[in-house]
Amino acid sequence: MTATTDRPIAGIAWSLVAGLLTVATNALIHAVGPAVPAVQAAFIRFALGALVLAPVLVLVVRRGLPEGVARPLALRAVVHALAVAAWFYALARLTPAESTAIGYLFPVAMMAGGVIFLGERLTRVRLWAVIIALAGAVVILRPGFAPISAAHLSMVAAALIFAVSYLIAKVLVRRLEPMVVVALLSASVALCLLPFAALAWIPVGGRDLALIAASAATATIGQLCMTRALKLAPVAVLQPVAFFQIIWATAATVMIFDEPVNAAVLVGAAMIVAAVAWAARVEAQARS
Repeated sequence: MTATTDRPIAGIAWSLVAGLLTVATNALIHAVGPAVPAVQAAFIRFALGALVLAPVLVLVVRRGLPEGVARPLALRAVVHALAVAAWFYALARLTPAESTAIGYLFPVAMMAGGVIFLGERLTRVRLWAVIIALAGAVVILRPGFAPISAAHLSMVAAALIFAVSYLIAKVLVRRLEPMVVVALLSASVALCLLPFAALAWIPVGGRDLALIAASAATATIGQLCMTRALKLAPVAVLQPVAFFQIIWATAATVMIFDEPVNAAVLVGAAMIVAAVAWAARVEAQARS
């Protein structure tokens, strides 16, 4: 059994690295584009991740798991599989800046999920943060002024479902090492996606396979970093750190893909950033 420690600076550092790797993963999947079915690309990514972490999986099989973790592990696998399928579909069709901005709903959903699933208190600050963040999401999507595509809705769904997955992870890291949590996630999500990937399977070229393999590496390392961060610091401390991603994602959109960045995307992202950072700051001051 492992205990959650309180080392916020170390947690922030791990979270920064995780954020940079997340943007790299998004950019790699965006480079693949919609040519490869989303569920197939997601399966390849997680199967490769499980292959890399096979030594950890062998140790888990030999040593067994603590009592009471099998059910949350299985639940997280199903939830995460749904999220990554929606996520891969959206990443192939949205610019990195758009996908990152909409993905900022993730910490807001984490905040709401903490109240619903973990019994955390719904303070006035949290309520206002959720309201302002949702307004920011409306600014990004611009309903009535710009077409809302299936990719936009898929990214919103992915952000919300990922929040559920990481709330379960927050519970699991109290009982398991971060490396074990990530290894089991890679293997179990690959198993969940396998039948659907088989139905949609098409031949994959060398370039696309290399990009997906690279995304598997960046995503797996990013998950390890984020899981480590969750072990070292409270969620409220880590939430504002994720917002550095919009800087890197905007740079990738403009400099790598030569795609335009809509001002509304940046304004909406700033609203969500401000809302969650403000809530985290107020709650941190209240605890001190």
